[in-house]
Amino acid sequence: GRLGEASREIGETVKVIDRIAARTNLLALNAVIEAQAAGSAGRGFAVVANEVKELARQTARATVDIEKRASAIAAETRGVVGEIGEIGAIVRRMNELQQRIAGAVAEQGQRARVARAALGEVRGQSGQLAGLLGELEGNCDGAARGARSVQALAAELDALVLELSAACEHLPAAPPPPPLLPPPRPALPARRSAR
Repeated sequence: GRLGEASREIGETVKVIDRIAARTNLLALNAVIEAQAAGSAGRGFAVVANEVKELARQTARATVDIEKRASAIAAETRGVVGEIGEIGAIVRRMNELQQRIAGAVAEQGQRARVARAALGEVRGQSGQLAGLLGELEGNCDGAARGARSVQALAAELDALVLELSAACEHLPAAPPPPPLLPPPRPALPARRSAR
């Protein structure tokens, strides 16, 4: 983005300054040579030329330093841009996950509503079932009481049969059966009354 573009512009500016320093150094060297050729008349000019030459060297060193720093800034910028890209990808992934979670929460809400409705129905049926179980328990208790009564009666009947069997063993032999009754007489015809 803008930071990378600014880094490139700084690099270009440093190159321009470096070229200017190189040319200034070359001009100062030429001025020193010309001042020496002029002899004593060019001494003042030679002093100025040496100062310009020294300034050109300092400018060149500063330019190299600025270039190194600009390169480091550019490298850091590229790293930051890459990391920002990664963060953007993570944010997009988080957004996708958030949308999926929201969908899952909505689906769970719908399932919870269905489950509540089913639970209400089950509760109603449970109440009916509890009533039926209560009736069945009452019927079972009654049947158990009836079965105990029948069992007691059967025990009493068994005891009576045993007593009767014991009593029958002491009875004399049974008399022969009575003779058969004669067959009934035919009915007489009804008399007619005279008129």
